Amino acid sequence: MQQAPEAPKVPLEESVAGEEDPGASLDIPAKPADNAGRTPAPPPPEPIPRHP
Repeated sequence: MQQAPEAPKVPLEESVAGEEDPGASLDIPAKPADNAGRTPAPPPPEPIPRHP
């Protein structure tokens, strides 16, 4: 019975850690960077057409 919990613990940690390390690191900075750059871009074009 002790071997059962040990087996799933090893693959779970490796899978989660490997996916979260490279995946989360690249996804987290990539998403906020695009959103931050795209958010300030749309504001200027909106007021321009509203004035005329």
